[in-house]
Amino acid sequence: MPLDITELNRIEKFVRDDFGKAFKQSPVSYNLFTSEINDTEAITPFEWIGALPRVREWIGARHIEDIKNYDYTVKKKDWELTIKIPYRKVWENSKTALAGFMKQKVSQLGTQFRKDYPSDIIIQALENGDTNLAYDGVPFFADDGRENVNLISGSGVTVANILSDIEKCRFTMKKFKDDKGRILNITGDLAIIPPELEVKFMEITRAKLRDGGDNVHYGALEYVVDARLSDPSDWYFVATNEFIKPLLFVSIGGVNVGVKDTTFEDRCLTVGADACGNVGYSFPELAVKVTNA
Repeated sequence: MPLDITELNRIEKFVRDDFGKAFKQSPVSYNLFTSEINDTEAITPFEWIGALPRVREWIGARHIEDIKNYDYTVKKKDWELTIKIPYRKVWENSKTALAGFMKQKVSQLGTQFRKDYPSDIIIQALENGDTNLAYDGVPFFADDGRENVNLISGSGVTVANILSDIEKCRFTMKKFKDDKGRILNITGDLAIIPPELEVKFMEITRAKLRDGGDNVHYGALEYVVDARLSDPSDWYFVATNEFIKPLLFVSIGGVNVGVKDTTFEDRCLTVGADACGNVGYSFPELAVKVTNA
C-alpha cells in the first residue's frame, strides 16, 4: 500500500536535512573564479557587460559617456540526480530517524550533486572558452578578433617555463585596455591547473625555489587543481579581485530535493535532487589561457 502523507512528509524532511548537510560540507573551488547570480527568469540578459566609463578630471560641464550595450544572455538548463531506495531500508527500528543505509545514500547524493553541479559545467565552460563566444561575439579566450589577446602560447611545463609564463600573464593582464584605449591595470592572482602540473606549482608558490633562490611570486599567487581539466599541459590565469569574476554561474535559487512514493509498484522510494542554472562569461580581460603543445 502507498505510504500515508504524514510518513512521507517526515521522510522527506529527514532527507532534505541530511542532503543539505552533506551538500554544504562538500568542498568546492569554482567560487574562487566564478560569480554566482540568482535570477528567476529562464534567460538572463547581461546587456551591461562591456566597457564601463572611467573617472576623469571635472573641467567645465560634465562629460556624459554612453555605456555600450551588448546582446549577451545566459539560458538556464535543468539538472537532476535521482536514486531509488528500498522502503525496508528507510527507517531505523523506532522510526524516529533514518536508517544508516538511507542516511548514507542521501548524504552521498548531496555530496555528489555538489561535486558535479555546477563545477562540471563551469570547468567545461573554462576549457571551451577558446570556442564559446563572449559578450562581444569573439571567443572568450582569443588571440584574434579583439585588441586584448588572452589566449597565449606557453613556453613549456618546466618550473622555469611556468615562471616565465606567469610573468608574461601578469604583464599582459596589467596592460589590457578598455575600448577607449585606457589601461585597465588588472592583477591576476589565481592559476587553475590540471593535476599534472601540481608539483610544479607547489614549488612555484613556495618561499624558496628548489635551487635555493628567492621566489618573487611567493604570496602573490594561489592555484586550484582540478582533475576535470582534460589537457595535462594547458592552464589558466585569472583575476579574482575585481568587482566580478571571469565566469558567471546563473541559477534559479538553490537545489530542490524531493521524495516520491513508489512502494505500491516496487516497494521503493525515489529520492531526487534537481536545479536550474547555467554558465556564462564576464570580461575576457579577467582571464588568460596558456596553451602548451
